[in-house]
Amino acid sequence: MPTWIANHTFSKSHTVSRILSLIEAGPYYFSLSRTLRWTNPPPTPVPTTTLIPSEVLVYKKAYEVLGAFRNPCGSTTLPSGPSGIEERWSLVDPSVVILNTDGTYTPDITHLYISLLVEETDHGASYSNILGLHSGLQLTIDANPDGVTYPPSMVISSGILHWVAYTSPIERVVRLRHEVSFLLTPF
Repeated sequence: MPTWIANHTFSKSHTVSRILSLIEAGPYYFSLSRTLRWTNPPPTPVPTTTLIPSEVLVYKKAYEVLGAFRNPCGSTTLPSGPSGIEERWSLVDPSVVILNTDGTYTPDITHLYISLLVEETDHGASYSNILGLHSGLQLTIDANPDGVTYPPSMVISSGILHWVAYTSPIERVVRLRHEVSFLLTPF
C-alpha cells in the first residue's frame, strides 16, 4: 500500500466560508463563571473540556459577532497573537461579504470577532474569572427567547462549548460596563 506525504493548508476561501458558517451558527452566549481558588498563572484549559468546570453565574448573549481582518487603517485596535501586540482591524458585518465569480470573497476576512458587555446587573457575584462561549443554548419554557441574560435556572442545556478561557477577575462594579472582545481563528 503506498504512503502519501503531503503538506497542506486551508485556502483563503475556506477560511472566509468557515467564519461565515460560524457566524450563522449563532446566536452565541457567554457563560460567566468563577472559581474561588485562583492560581498564578491561571489554570490552562484543555481541548477535551465540554462543560464549564465551576458554577456558572449567568449566560449572556454575545453583543457582536462579526468577521475581521488586519487593516492598518482599521477602526478597531485589539491585541493579537501570543505577544498581545495591538494591531488595527476592520470589523465586517457578514451581510456585506461578497462571493466573487472566481470563488474568492470580498473582503477577505480572516478572524471571527466576538464581544460581550458585562454589566453590574448581570449577576450578584463580586467577580467572574471563567468565560465560556456557547451555541445551541436550550432555555426553559418560561424563559424569554429574545432575552440577553439568563440565570442558570433558565437554561436546560448549555449547548456546545466552543471556547473557554480562564481570565483575571472581571469585577462587578456599580455603574460600570465592561466590554470584553475576542478575535478567534476559525480552525
